[in-house]
Amino acid sequence: MLNVLLVDDEFIVRQGLKAMINWDDYKMNVLLEANNGKDALALLEEHQIDVIVTDIRMPLMDGIELTRKAKESYPDMKVMLLTCYDDFEYVQEAVALGASGYLLKTDLEGGSLEKQLQKIAKEVQQEREKRESYQRLEVKARESAALIKEKQIKSILKGGEPQPIHQELSWLLASHLILKIVFARPVSLKNVERAFYRLFDKNISFLFQMEDLSFLALTGFPADLGSSQQKILEWKARMAGELFAELNELEGSMNLYEGMSFQLETLCKTYQSLCSKAEAHCFYNGFGHFVSAETIGSAEFEPPVLDFHTLHQLTIMRDWVHLKAQCEEIFLLFETEQTDVETVKMATMTMVETVMLGLKSNSNLHTKNWGSNSLDYKEKVKALQTFQDVKNWFYHGLEKLEDSRLQFIGGSHHVIRQAVSFIEQNYAKDLTLEELSREVGLSKSYVSTMFKKGTGKSFVEYLNDVRLEKAKELFLHSELKIFEVAEKVGFHDPKYFSKQFKRMTGMSPNRFRSIYLQ
Repeated sequence: MLNVLLVDDEFIVRQGLKAMINWDDYKMNVLLEANNGKDALALLEEHQIDVIVTDIRMPLMDGIELTRKAKESYPDMKVMLLTCYDDFEYVQEAVALGASGYLLKTDLEGGSLEKQLQKIAKEVQQEREKRESYQRLEVKARESAALIKEKQIKSILKGGEPQPIHQELSWLLASHLILKIVFARPVSLKNVERAFYRLFDKNISFLFQMEDLSFLALTGFPADLGSSQQKILEWKARMAGELFAELNELEGSMNLYEGMSFQLETLCKTYQSLCSKAEAHCFYNGFGHFVSAETIGSAEFEPPVLDFHTLHQLTIMRDWVHLKAQCEEIFLLFETEQTDVETVKMATMTMVETVMLGLKSNSNLHTKNWGSNSLDYKEKVKALQTFQDVKNWFYHGLEKLEDSRLQFIGGSHHVIRQAVSFIEQNYAKDLTLEELSREVGLSKSYVSTMFKKGTGKSFVEYLNDVRLEKAKELFLHSELKIFEVAEKVGFHDPKYFSKQFKRMTGMSPNRFRSIYLQ
């Protein structure tokens, strides 16, 4: 809707103009009125006006002066003049100043005003379309220039031969700070851009969103730093630190890695080294870090030699204790040597495939946590961001397999009965949880949890209670000394035995014997 300002020193003329025209037909709205050019000009400063319909002869400021001043300040504004027969010279001057047309007051009721308004509405529409078209072209031109620069930079970062590039870009690439920003989850691109460009000059800085959840930022060093290494180091530490603090507060769960180079020839190597180091650091250390590339060790790795054959054999034998120990050794090796991310994920997927293949040899155990085939394993492992995520995913899958194994061999009650029976038969020996787990065919941690849940006691508590019950029987039906009873039920330290006996019965072994043998 176009806003119209009616200007005439005769009130009845203004009212007539408002009443005789259906302004909506021309997508116009009579917003304001004024009785002279001076008041009209003041209204233009306070309101958005698109069209002025004005008389020529008025006090204080006539329509010609109003047209001149309005077009000077608002070139796109449309002005239509209301004239008398003897105003022709004035009309010529107004048209020269940019007025869109004129109309004799005597012709107001003959449809001429409607034609003029229709013409003005069409002009405004065409000008708006033309202006919008220019704006779209400007945006495309800017985007195209930005894309060209981005393509040139990415080509160089990937090792491509430097092509003739813009002088600004050439200067930037010859002396630059590289920032790699990694987020734990999808974030607002606008927030990242706003923070980055607020701190770094947009004219000499670039920010690219990469395929993963990361951003690449590249910016030149300010000229006033000169060649002073100390000033450059202080500047980049301060700026990168401020960027990390702002983005971490806005988006949370992020890492920022920074590196720098002073030669175009070293840009590719610097960038690739930074990315490799950042990937490994983020994988093993998680999020919440602001790190200089210089403080991270070498990103060169030797793939570890892994024994998948033994893992396969342990799975076939259902030796969960040694199977889990074998897996723990592999993960410890990864963490100690800081093995590269791709190797860890591929090896973990192979471990899963090895276990699943071993299980299929004589039973159909499975876990939805891992998936049903190699494609599932690969997709699930690929989505994991940190080393701890990979370990948790793998061990959670093993636990689910143990659940399936438990059901396969008769359920938890059956296993607990088997465990209790084994303790009753071997309490006098140096019995360990590891031996018990091998007996029932489940991992040590799993048996420990399940045993406590089923009996209400830990393995050690239950074993000690069985031994002490056996000791009471020996005190009542034999003349063995305290140290002899202790040894027969599995205690090698008589003092510790006496302490545990008193804990259970509330009295010492001698006191127990004296009371119950009377």
